[in-house]
Amino acid sequence: MKIKTGLIIILILLGLALLTRFFYFNFPPEVVFDEVHFGSFIRSYFTHENYFDIHPPLGKIIIAGFAKISRANLSEDGFKNIGHEYNKKDLFAMRFLPALMSVLFVLIIYFLTLKLTGAKTAAFVAAFMVLFDNALIVHSRFVLLDIFLLSFGFLAFYFLLAQEEKSFDKLRIRKWLFIILSGLFLGMCCSIKWTGLSAVLLCGLIMIYQLYKNKKCKEFFIKTAAVFGLSLLVYILIFAIHFQLLNKSGYGDNYLSPEFKNKNFIGKLIETNEKMYQYNAGISSEHPFASAWKQWPFGEKAIFYWMKSTDNPNKNLEIWLKGNMAVWWLSIFSVLISGLILFSKIVLRNTKEFNFPVLIFLTTGWLVNFLPFVFINRPLFLYSYFTALVFSIILFSYLFTFFLNQFKLSPKNKKIIITVLCALIVLGYLINFNITYGL
Repeated sequence: MKIKTGLIIILILLGLALLTRFFYFNFPPEVVFDEVHFGSFIRSYFTHENYFDIHPPLGKIIIAGFAKISRANLSEDGFKNIGHEYNKKDLFAMRFLPALMSVLFVLIIYFLTLKLTGAKTAAFVAAFMVLFDNALIVHSRFVLLDIFLLSFGFLAFYFLLAQEEKSFDKLRIRKWLFIILSGLFLGMCCSIKWTGLSAVLLCGLIMIYQLYKNKKCKEFFIKTAAVFGLSLLVYILIFAIHFQLLNKSGYGDNYLSPEFKNKNFIGKLIETNEKMYQYNAGISSEHPFASAWKQWPFGEKAIFYWMKSTDNPNKNLEIWLKGNMAVWWLSIFSVLISGLILFSKIVLRNTKEFNFPVLIFLTTGWLVNFLPFVFINRPLFLYSYFTALVFSIILFSYLFTFFLNQFKLSPKNKKIIITVLCALIVLGYLINFNITYGL
């Protein structure tokens, strides 16, 4: 019966994720927001002309690969301006994988939360909040990369946690397969954007905690070498593919030294990453929709993605990246509550039966994906908060379920409370419905 219930929950989440991500999909048939940049980079893998980006190349390679399989024609350089009309079939080929990955991400969060908390209610709440967050929906329906960053990072956590199951002690092949998968996904995460490096620290914390629990020093060192070694190897191999594909001169040459073409692979790898770091650090141009880190937890300063005028002068079609306020406010509230709980544990020696390793991991996950932006002076945007947001969503789902179970409520009353929470989340989603889909 439990298996059947779990399967029904998964199917409901999957169906709703497909609906929210693919409703009115591929609209507008025009270039939107940063598709100006990423669409142009992806096109370069078709023309083989060298380009330069401040982010590692994996996300663009993945989308370009699918577009190639889909027989998209990206010969036209139509990514120069927001609002430029583009062939619907070719746009679909580039937008499809981010949207599909966003569907799968809902399930990734369900299984990760279930692995962390052992509670189906917590897993459902976390997945439901990710499912109906407007900002995550908007950003994953276009040729943008952050959904790959999120998916690969949280998959790395899942497999690293899953390999520790006691049932795997006799299934060594499966255990080490999961360790390998964790390393591969960690490397893929860092190969999307450098903000994925926070996942390296968190994977290290998971392995240190596992060492503390099982006292297996030899396994710890082998596992650490495997996870971090594989992630580094993936990062290097992605650049090898990148250099192999971009074998013609292009505008990217202007960002690199004149000697770049004559260097060996290691030389190209080092110079490219040095230049990426320099240009990342040197960005200083203002942007009307840039935001400060302190605005992010409460979803302030939405990002304007696209607009089209209509015959009605009082109603334009617009798309904005704006979070579901029910999701964002509940999530940041859970971070504050977690801080108080941990303070109570450490300072006041409160021994209430919280799962403190889970609380520490999720709170640390939020901190390491949020606090570093406090010290960055370049223009920043709301989507940089996505990873921290997801950690706070899982944190809320755990605390909500914990406190729900503290009250001696009947199953019926528990269902009523969960239903009210879900209704509040759906209401927040509907408030932003029009600007999510450009209606």
